[in-house]
Amino acid sequence: MIKLCCKECGKDYYRRESQARRSSFCSRKCQTLNSRVKKQCIQCGREYSVKKSESKSKYCSMKCRRIGMRNKGVVFKCKCGKEVTLKFKSYLKGRKFCSNQCVLKRKEISERDKTGSNNPNWGGGLVTLICNQCGKEYKRQKSDVKWSSCCSKECANALLPTTWKKKRIKQLKETKHFCEYCGKNIIVPKCKTKLYKKHFCSSSCHVKWIKESGFYVGKNNPNWKDGVRSLNSVLYACEEAENWKKSVRERDKYKCQHCGSNSNLHVHHIKKFIELREEFLKEYDQFSINDDISTLLRLAYKWKPFFEIDNGITLCRVCHAKEHARINSQC
Repeated sequence: MIKLCCKECGKDYYRRESQARRSSFCSRKCQTLNSRVKKQCIQCGREYSVKKSESKSKYCSMKCRRIGMRNKGVVFKCKCGKEVTLKFKSYLKGRKFCSNQCVLKRKEISERDKTGSNNPNWGGGLVTLICNQCGKEYKRQKSDVKWSSCCSKECANALLPTTWKKKRIKQLKETKHFCEYCGKNIIVPKCKTKLYKKHFCSSSCHVKWIKESGFYVGKNNPNWKDGVRSLNSVLYACEEAENWKKSVRERDKYKCQHCGSNSNLHVHHIKKFIELREEFLKEYDQFSINDDISTLLRLAYKWKPFFEIDNGITLCRVCHAKEHARINSQC
């Protein structure tokens, strides 16, 4: 054991040789007392101890600090020359003026300084021009000189019949047409004369002309597919098809054959309707779809494979969609 002297209280104490180099205090109290600094409060005058890292503190508590800041205040000098006392230093951040009135006065002064030739974007001011209609002088900016020819709207409207309207009438002479349905005279833009061969005064005339002329019916329709669509639509909506669906549902007791639900029931073709239609057309290939469609429809009503009960199965809406997805994935 080695004898040592405490730096704080001056007492003698003993430590081992391994601890002697590190040790300089007899206890933790002496160590904490040595690490703290004694100071006197500015507000109340009481002595208090603080860590060395907090040696810049001036008050013993938050109460004394608040009272001292209120009494003391911070002096701020405005640009107008006035001195204002503020409660806290935080109020000084970003502050440039003493009041809102001072701010408004400063803005007015700055706007006056930047008007006219003092403005960096000054381009020489307004340009004086002479009106083509009345001969008076008027002022415009440099950017508007190219487009300006009159001093007011009245003068501009007076010039229109002599200049603009004559040019416009010459352009419209080439674009005069008549309505295909009612025969009215129409003015059509040049761009539409190249695109469309027939023109109408309104949408109602266009619809009436389509219904009466039958321009988009049959082969004239852009969605025409050799009469196959008309054959399908008639067979799907006929009475034989409705009776076939009813008989299939009665056979399956109005239940989905996959999940057993009773709602949203559909009738699904086990063999595709398109395949049946192709077999039917091959069997009666002596008839053409375009010319002999009425005879083909009479034969389709009597053709048994279209309405066989064994070719149908009842499915709900969800199972019907899944079945079609499965068939499409296999293809």
